[in-house]
Amino acid sequence: MNPATEDIKNILVSADVDLSFGVNLFIGSSPEQPDAVVVIFDRGGEDRAMGYSYERPFIEVVIRVERGRYRAGRLWGQRIRDALNSTTDNIQGLTRVIGVWAGGDVGFLGEDLLQRPRFSIMFAMHRTS
Repeated sequence: MNPATEDIKNILVSADVDLSFGVNLFIGSSPEQPDAVVVIFDRGGEDRAMGYSYERPFIEVVIRVERGRYRAGRLWGQRIRDALNSTTDNIQGLTRVIGVWAGGDVGFLGEDLLQRPRFSIMFAMHRTS
């Protein structure tokens, strides 16, 4: 199976949350520009059952917005959380995403060196091939 971040990226691109891969949506690292970006990270997960292709990865979604746009960043995070949290039985190529669940609310990470607010949401995911 491909990395879980690829499945999440595909779900977000098709959701109504104003994201385009390579423009304002990235995997694993964030560019300095644009100011408003979303970055998806693989964060380990639970052990998969021996002999089965059933995986339970954890994903972190980090949102960064323009300086002074705290409220807009938090609202964007809530839209992303709601879009992913409602995902069930979604086919991504050869992978079946059984479900995605938010591990809580949108959390504030603080500002980066350019004083751009950053937020984080953790997700659990179940998927199989």
